[in-house]
Amino acid sequence: MKFTTKSVDAIKPNLKQQEIPDAAMPGLYLRVMPSGVKSWTLRYRSDGFHRRYTIGKYPKVSLAEARKMAGEMTVAIERGHDPQADKASRYTVLPKNLKDAVKVYIDAYAKVRTVRWEDTLRMFERHVFPEWGNRPIDTIKRRDVVRLIEKVHQQAPIRSNRVLAAVRHFFNWCVSRDALDYSPVMGVKALAKENKRERFLDDGELALLLPVLCSLNSRFAEAFKLLLYTGTRRSEVFGMSWDEIDFDKAVWIIPRERTKKQNLPHLVPLSAPALSILRRLWAERTSNLVFPSTNGSGRPMSGISKAKKALDAAIVAALLEANGGTGDVHPLKPWRIHDIRRTVATGLQRLGARLEVTEGVLHHISGSRGGIAGVYQQHDWADEKRAVLSLWEAHLDLLLKQGEQKLYGGLGNANLTH
Repeated sequence: MKFTTKSVDAIKPNLKQQEIPDAAMPGLYLRVMPSGVKSWTLRYRSDGFHRRYTIGKYPKVSLAEARKMAGEMTVAIERGHDPQADKASRYTVLPKNLKDAVKVYIDAYAKVRTVRWEDTLRMFERHVFPEWGNRPIDTIKRRDVVRLIEKVHQQAPIRSNRVLAAVRHFFNWCVSRDALDYSPVMGVKALAKENKRERFLDDGELALLLPVLCSLNSRFAEAFKLLLYTGTRRSEVFGMSWDEIDFDKAVWIIPRERTKKQNLPHLVPLSAPALSILRRLWAERTSNLVFPSTNGSGRPMSGISKAKKALDAAIVAALLEANGGTGDVHPLKPWRIHDIRRTVATGLQRLGARLEVTEGVLHHISGSRGGIAGVYQQHDWADEKRAVLSLWEAHLDLLLKQGEQKLYGGLGNANLTH
């Protein structure tokens, strides 16, 4: 039976326990007790054994919530995690020292369930450990959280919201592990107002950005160009490893544990310029990471914000030189590296790409690929993605030539791969 809320409500109890499968979500069952109590369960196999996990009672856990939770647990199971084992270890006492408890949290939860766990760890290392690192977790009070967030807010308002979210999630996790009775973050509000970003670079701005990018001899410039060619996330490009690249097939396959949605690997067709960039970096490789840190940490290189500022400064310098060093110049309006991804999406739509193909390029499981349709829609749009990214490459090359004519009188590089 393919459940609807109406059909679930209509199911009546009988003298025996019933377990009715949901045709829309494999493994999800509705258990109906003779008493009339209804609950959701997930049936699965782990280590060769059949297991059952109780998700929650209906209607406290709605049909949509049950399907979502079952889908997330199915992904975790495929990655080797057993929900029953996780549940059994839920009440394991954590180290009292905050720094040690955070390390357990990162290893046991963040690395397993999130893509950007390294960003979370860096936030703790930079902002939280200096304040609370050696304190027992049960001594952190709400006033401590407020002071921490206010301190971060003075220097970086938006980052204070991110730190608050990370701290909140950590303490909620501590409560779930029975290490704390309550979270000290409860009731603490974010200080910075955030607006939904709509910024993208128009063709005129791209025509200034592209030739300047070509003039910069740095790995950051190469990474930024790959972002422009692929529309992928910053974390995906900077975390790229060589075993994800297939030069013969001209594809980059991002494993699902490195994608934000963590539901399917992300197949990224590589255009000729993108391949040229990667071949050059391959010849210079010193690590399995394409963009490794130079400090030997084994992590991807850092300093993206500094590189972005250097890029902005180079654009201003190129405009000044084009004007003979005199007069006013008009640099790009404030923008962020993540705006490149929105720029690619907007550009593809303007070039006539179908919505579902643009979503495929972005690896978005939303819109036409959302909900239950996304569970069964497994087409990766590889050919269609390659076609629209080829159109995008040609468009960028045209803008590059226009920018070179404006900045350098047509004496520029004439190709993004240089």
